Amino acid sequence: MVWTWGDTSQPVSYNVYQALTPHTFTQPGTFLVKLKVTTLVGGTPVSDSASRVVTVVSTPLAGFTTENLCLNQPAQFTDTSQSNGATLLTYRWLFDDPLSGIRHCRGA
Repeated sequence: MVWTWGDTSQPVSYNVYQALTPHTFTQPGTFLVKLKVTTLVGGTPVSDSASRVVTVVSTPLAGFTTENLCLNQPAQFTDTSQSNGATLLTYRWLFDDPLSGIRHCRGA
């Protein structure tokens, strides 16, 4: 079996059956992934192939800014996260301060 990923990586060949074959796409985009299998039937090689278009999206990039903070004073945090072409579905602010309580965790 031979996997071709449609990106800049080299095809991967196996001489034994592999039900799961990992691959890491390093860039977002649309790729034509192909699988070709070959077996012997009566001593004659017989092949078949399948292909599918896969879309790899960018991962979001979390970020925020804040001004200088003073002890025991409210702090303002500004979300600067980037969706990288996708829709941000959720976000959650987690403050590592057990005294701030659950009311200071914000999520959507």
